Amino acid sequence: HSLYIADGQPTVTGGHTSGFVLTPTIEYFSEGQWHIVPTVYPHDAGGSVLLKSGKILLFGSHEKNLGIGQTFEVEMYDPTNHACDGFGCLYRKRVMPSAIEMDSGKVIVAGNWYNDDGIEMYNGESQFTFVKEVAQQRAHPYLLPISRGDVLIFGDHDIHGNTITSPLVDR
Repeated sequence: HSLYIADGQPTVTGGHTSGFVLTPTIEYFSEGQWHIVPTVYPHDAGGSVLLKSGKILLFGSHEKNLGIGQTFEVEMYDPTNHACDGFGCLYRKRVMPSAIEMDSGKVIVAGNWYNDDGIEMYNGESQFTFVKEVAQQRAHPYLLPISRGDVLIFGDHDIHGNTITSPLVDR
């Protein structure tokens, strides 16, 4: 799961219950208690990013309980009205990805688990497109913006969970 402060409220996205059962909800803390919001899709080990708009972009997940498979599914959570809206698909199925919003409002996505990695970009409206293959396959990589339109991508684990001993950096 991921934790954000969205619209001033602690907000938890994604995850699974004990027994690795997918959790198709977002939870936010308000007025002394947790509130549950149903999502359109589960996002167990999926990606998410808090956007400058205050909304949370959610994408990818395990397809089934017990951490099996991957999905293309994408949705947007709006913390002002506590609603989720499914709207598109990733270019590539993903689990354990990372993402970062650039100054342009576009979102760079990279990383995967037990499936091909690659870099893709969300256009800030409705579409994900392929950018390029990566030099090194990674699970849950770090994305570090180095200029207005450029990001470094690196990590310490490959798509099978093995430690990367000869790291390469993608840009």
